[in-house]
Amino acid sequence: MRALCYLAAVRLKNGLLDWLRRPARLITVLMFAALLVFSALGSRAPALELRRPLSELGAIVFLLYTFTFVSGALQGLQTGASFYSMADVHFLFPAPISPRRVLLYGLIRQAGSSLFIGFFLLYQYSWLHSLYGVSMGGLLVLLTGYGLCIFCSQLTAMVLYSFTSQNESAQRTAKAVIFLLCALTALGLLPGLLSGTGDWLALAAQGLDSLWVSFFPVAGWVRAAVMGFLGGNRTLAIDFLLLCGAYIAALLLLVSGKHPDFYEDVLLAAEVSQSAVTAKKEGRVQENLPRRIRVGKTGIRHGAGAGVFYYKHRLEDRRSQFFLLDSLSLFFLAFGWGMAWLMREEGPIPLLVFTTYLQLFSTASGRWVRELLQPYVYLLPEPAALKLFHICRESMLRAAVEAAALYLPAGLILGLSPAAILACFAFRMGFAFLFLAGNLLIERVLGTINSRVIIMTLYFLILILLGIPGIILAVALYALLDSLALALWASCLFNLAVSALTGFLCRNMLDCAEMNNW
Repeated sequence: MRALCYLAAVRLKNGLLDWLRRPARLITVLMFAALLVFSALGSRAPALELRRPLSELGAIVFLLYTFTFVSGALQGLQTGASFYSMADVHFLFPAPISPRRVLLYGLIRQAGSSLFIGFFLLYQYSWLHSLYGVSMGGLLVLLTGYGLCIFCSQLTAMVLYSFTSQNESAQRTAKAVIFLLCALTALGLLPGLLSGTGDWLALAAQGLDSLWVSFFPVAGWVRAAVMGFLGGNRTLAIDFLLLCGAYIAALLLLVSGKHPDFYEDVLLAAEVSQSAVTAKKEGRVQENLPRRIRVGKTGIRHGAGAGVFYYKHRLEDRRSQFFLLDSLSLFFLAFGWGMAWLMREEGPIPLLVFTTYLQLFSTASGRWVRELLQPYVYLLPEPAALKLFHICRESMLRAAVEAAALYLPAGLILGLSPAAILACFAFRMGFAFLFLAGNLLIERVLGTINSRVIIMTLYFLILILLGIPGIILAVALYALLDSLALALWASCLFNLAVSALTGFLCRNMLDCAEMNNW
C-alpha cells in the first residue's frame, strides 16, 4: 500500500510542477477563472417570490444525471471503462500488489477526475442563481452530484463489460434492461400529463421531480440527494447517499470477489484512452466509432470530382450510426429546448445568446477537420477552393438541420410567429457560417502550432472576436428600430459577408499539406 500512496503523491507533485513550468496553461487557467468570476459577479438573486419553482431545477438535474449515467453504462457494453493509464498497465498490473488495492487506487483517482470533468457546471452559476437562487455552495453540491454520477457510470461500465464481454445475448439483455427503465420512467409521466390541465412542460417537470422518479438507479438517487441538500431536507439526502454508497459497495464486491482478475477487462478501454491521448498530443483528430459497424451498401455511388467528399462524409455518418446529428448535437438541442422553456417569459433573446455560446463547442467537430488529415484531399487534381467548399458541405448541412431542429420546437414554446422563427434560424446560420470560417482561419494560421493549450486559447479568442461585430450590429439595430427580426437578419447578412471574405482568404489552404502541418 505504501507503493500506491507514494505513486499517487508523486503523480500529484509532477502534475503541479508541469502546470507551473508551462505558462500557457497558467494563462488559460487564469482566463477561465476570470470568466467564472465575471459570471458570478454579473448575476443577481431574484426575490423569493419571483424565483422559479425548484421542481424545474430538479427535472433539469435529473435529465442531466440520467443522460450521464445511461450513456456511460451503454458505452461499457461496447468498450468497457478503465480507471488506469497504459503506464499502470505496464508497471502497476505486473507488480506484486493485491488486485483489490490496485482497484482501490484506480477508484480514488477516478473520483478526482469525475469532479474535474464537471467543471463546466461552474459557468452555469449566473442563470441558476438568477432563476432559482442557487448559491455557490449549492452549485458545488450540483457539481459533486454530477461527479458522483460519472464515477458510478464508469464503475457500472466496467462491471457490465466484465460480465457481458464474452456473451452477446447478455449484452443485449443488459441494454434492454437499461432502455426498459428509461421507458418505464417516461410512461410514468403520462398519467399526470393526461389528467392535468395547463402547461404540459410544467406538469412534466413536476412529474420528474416526484419521489417515485428518485428511485431510478443512480441518477434518481443522486438527484434526490442533491435536491435534498438544496431544499434543506438533509435526512432525505443522507438516505439516498447511503443508497448510492451501498450500490458502489455492491459493484466493488462483484468485481473484487466474483471477478478478482479484472485486469484483462480494462485493457481495451486503457488502449482506447491511450490512443486518444496520443492523437491529441500529435494534433490528430480521432473519431469515436461503434465497435461493430454495419457496412450496408459499399461504394460511394454519388458525386464526381471534389463533390465526392460530401457523399463520402454522408456515408461515414451513416456508418457511424447517426444521421447528421450526433450525441453532442442532440445534447445541445435538449439544452436549448430546456432554456427556451425556462426563459419563455423573457422572449427569444436569452435563447439566442445561449445557443450561440454553445455553437463555439459544436462547430469544430465536423468531418472537414478529419479530412485535413488525409492525403487524398491534397492530391485530388481539383481547384483548392472547390475542394474546400465540398469538404465543408456536410458541416453546412448539419448546421441547417440543427438550426431547424432547435428553433421550430423552441419557437412553439416561446409562441413566436413564423417570421420570427425564420429570423432566429437565419441568425444561427449566420453564426454557423462565421464559426466555420473562423475554424478554417485557425487551421490556416495556427496549423503548425503543436501546443493544444495555445490553440484552444486562441480558438476561443478568435471566434469571440469574429462574433462580436455581428452581435453589436444586432443590438444596435434592435435598440434603434425596435425590430428583432430585422436585427437578426442584418446580423446574419453581416456574418455571411465576413464568412465569405474569410473563406476567400483561406481558399488556397489545400494547395500544400505542409502548410497545415499534416
